[in-house]
Amino acid sequence: MVKQHKLSAHLWVMVIVMLGFLAPGHSGALADDQQHVSVEMMQSEQPLSLAQVTQQPFAGSRMVAMGEAMLLNAGEDYWFKIALPADSCPSASCYLRAQNPAIFNIDFYLLDNGRLLSHTAAGSLAWPPGRDVGASMAISGAQDRIVYVHVQAQRHALFALEHQTELAFNKEQQQHWLGWSSFSGLMLGFVIYCVAVWLAYRAGYYGFFALYIASSSIFLLAQVGITKFLTPQSVHSFLVHYTALNGVIICTSLLLFLSRLLRLDERAKTLHKVFIAALWVGCVAASVSPFMALAHQGILMEMLFAATLLLAIIASVKYSPMQRWGRLLVFSWLPLAAVVLALALFYLRPYEVGIYLYAAFAFALVLNCLLIGFAMTLRERGQMMAHRQIVYTDSGTGLANKQLLNKTLKSARHEAITLVMFKPRGLVQSRANFGISHADRYIKSVIHHVEHQLDGLPLLALGHQNSAVVCRFSDDIFALGICGTLELSTIEQAVCVINSVFNEGVEIDDTHLIDQVDFGVANYPLHAQSHEQLVRYAMQALYRDRLPGQLWHLYSLEDSIRSQRRLSLASDLKTAISDNQFRIYLQPQICLQDQSVYGAEVLLRWQHPSNGLITPDQFIPIAESAGQIMEITEWVLSECIALQAKLHEFAPKHVMSINISGRDLSNKSLPTHILTSLQEQRVAPSSIMLELTESATIGGQRNAKTVFDEFRRIGVKLAIDDFGTGYSSLAYLSYLGFNELKIDKQFVHNIADSPKDQSICQATCDLAQSLQAMVVAEGIESLSDAKYMRSYGCDIGQGYYFAKPMPVAQYMQWLSQHHDFDLGPDPKSQSNG
Repeated sequence: MVKQHKLSAHLWVMVIVMLGFLAPGHSGALADDQQHVSVEMMQSEQPLSLAQVTQQPFAGSRMVAMGEAMLLNAGEDYWFKIALPADSCPSASCYLRAQNPAIFNIDFYLLDNGRLLSHTAAGSLAWPPGRDVGASMAISGAQDRIVYVHVQAQRHALFALEHQTELAFNKEQQQHWLGWSSFSGLMLGFVIYCVAVWLAYRAGYYGFFALYIASSSIFLLAQVGITKFLTPQSVHSFLVHYTALNGVIICTSLLLFLSRLLRLDERAKTLHKVFIAALWVGCVAASVSPFMALAHQGILMEMLFAATLLLAIIASVKYSPMQRWGRLLVFSWLPLAAVVLALALFYLRPYEVGIYLYAAFAFALVLNCLLIGFAMTLRERGQMMAHRQIVYTDSGTGLANKQLLNKTLKSARHEAITLVMFKPRGLVQSRANFGISHADRYIKSVIHHVEHQLDGLPLLALGHQNSAVVCRFSDDIFALGICGTLELSTIEQAVCVINSVFNEGVEIDDTHLIDQVDFGVANYPLHAQSHEQLVRYAMQALYRDRLPGQLWHLYSLEDSIRSQRRLSLASDLKTAISDNQFRIYLQPQICLQDQSVYGAEVLLRWQHPSNGLITPDQFIPIAESAGQIMEITEWVLSECIALQAKLHEFAPKHVMSINISGRDLSNKSLPTHILTSLQEQRVAPSSIMLELTESATIGGQRNAKTVFDEFRRIGVKLAIDDFGTGYSSLAYLSYLGFNELKIDKQFVHNIADSPKDQSICQATCDLAQSLQAMVVAEGIESLSDAKYMRSYGCDIGQGYYFAKPMPVAQYMQWLSQHHDFDLGPDPKSQSNG
């Protein structure tokens, strides 16, 4: 902004200086001597030659004073005879100069005793100008001289002759040329700039604005006679004789400029139609203008220009926003409109002040272009800020987004920065359940509260919004930067503040949305060598599993290796099914009462071509996050149901237990897939047990109940896996309905030495019996484990004591053999006997 103000000041100084040069000066006129110079004027309707004028006395002539403004009629010949006595030039030489040379054809003839000494035609001098500039003649010598001046007026206009000293004449002409040269250079600079912007950004209104500036400047330079000395005579004559055509170009470019700038074709169709009609009127005027007199062309042009300016003022007032650029646009037309009105009156009746109007027109035109240029600059600056607002802020909350964070980190690449990313759990689900705008409004309020609480810490300001320190990196991830070297106490303080604010609660409709916040931290340059690495490492730390009681996790090299492994496995998972890389393993389930084989649990393994055998706890979370778990589940179900059909040939009561993921609850086509596979393989639905973890059922209560009901209608059995690790209630378990409870192995494998685990297992068995469900004990690794669970009434045992998971072929061989697990006789059968 400071640079813009300095540039504006320089431009205003240039305009003021230029106006001083453009203003006509008369200080060098020989005031006392002009009163003694005899000027005789003769008017003729027919052209006369110099010989005719000199050989006969002036007919109908009259005396006029030197410097007197005279009104000359268009199309008539005027001869002036000036008798210059020997003492009329006090210096070595003096000049006889004509005003308003642009609208006259002027010839000067210097005679001495009837002999022609010199002849000067106005406009015949080359650029750069010498001592004799414009419509003038240099006169030297101490003898008496007679000067004849032949004038042909192209339109009704004021004409005056002045007698000046050489010093005054040179000074005035230098000012004249310097002023109009400055004007021409300034307007040419405007045109070049506008054309460059038009070509670079395809902004059409800049092209029309350049045409408006160029045509207006050419019109003005033609009127003051500058084009006489810059262009061939034919070009100057064309510009003067076709004034109305130039005026139509001015009006057309101005209307098109405003139409594009204000988008009138979209916002004001009625006014846009008026603009189009005005353009047609201008075209008609341009076509008839060559047949009109110059004076009438001038009046027509001024009327068109005045009407165009009126339309411009109306459009600017009504359809430009009353912001700073809109007010500048409106004001820019007023000085030009005043000068155009004065020029129109000058064409109707040439006043003596008409010689000043062109300088005023030049000033008004420059002022008009400057104000419009500033208005467009302010407009584009506002658009740029609006675009920046869109690009660098989150649309839902108005918080800074990850683009602004990345830009700020990149600009601060030489400073040490610690990036803290945090993820409030449950945020995505809350937005889905309560509405995006409703939830975003509360999140915005909480983040502003976080920023207020963090005030005082050395946090990284995001962009020009010095108060913004927290950015919304994604839907449910936020980030902030801490400036300076890695300080664990500062990180701990920031994490505790954020955690406490969210623990206070984000609630909508009495529902607590956020119950926990995860944090990931990385530092530049300790961990990362670029801002891209810093963001990536903080994300990896965010998704790292935390230890109990740990609020945040600091990035380590292990996180990077783990993340790269996850990415590699996620990529390889896409072809694992098509390349037949999955292997089905079966672990037997034994009836603890009679030691018979009840069935088997399906355990999936991935035979990776380079990493070997990969267990489900390694690749199932990756498949869930990558969205591939449903495809894997459907493949496992199809293969296992087909396998169950083969097993039933020699083990008709065999039950196959198959794990499904919590993500599978959202797969509406899964029940249909199961039913189709059962019918194709002719397998009894009751021989299939679907296992779902307790935590998965709690995560989607309504959806779990619906899916469970659909599975029951098919006829398959349902089991709650890893029971005891979640927080489900008895009422919720009864609400879901299930056939089997599986006690997690952490309560079983150490049961002989843990009275607490003994109480949990016995209570679970009693609970299952009350709900008429079977109980499966996982993780039985010893005979004592099996006997303890049988004594509590557990129905099924599973673990390494009975058998390890084995491939299908090995399991079928194992199943055909007899096994004695040394559990002794069934206590229930002994009591009955």
